[in-house]
Amino acid sequence: MLYIPGRLWDTRDAESLQLLRDMIEFEALPELRAINTIDDFVAHRSNDPENSRYFFADPDLLATIAIVKGDLDKAASILDAGLASGKQDCVPKYYPLLLARDRQGLLDFLRKQQLNSIAALKLESYFEPAPFPIELQGATAR
Repeated sequence: MLYIPGRLWDTRDAESLQLLRDMIEFEALPELRAINTIDDFVAHRSNDPENSRYFFADPDLLATIAIVKGDLDKAASILDAGLASGKQDCVPKYYPLLLARDRQGLLDFLRKQQLNSIAALKLESYFEPAPFPIELQGATAR
């Protein structure tokens, strides 16, 4: 979205900085603000032909999405197929939790990953936690 063929972003150039700010404010942010759910995220990536082929070829990512949505059987089948075919080059750290169908353990793993990402990006002051769909399923099952 912020890529312009042949354009290098020069942070010392006022015109370049203004163009970058405008692209972020008027193009990138409205598109990102429209992503409110996991399904929105998947649909967004589906509409990006350049990157969607990598996105949908990543068993770990697809399994993580299935876990977030609470479909543990689908997540396990995605990883099992990926491991059997060699598309998945290593066993994810959460795999034993998935095999045990440990919803709380998986949720704890997801929260830890989320908080690590937020901290790495230095977005703590902007982050507002929201429940994962797997959490909402657990609340309605009680």
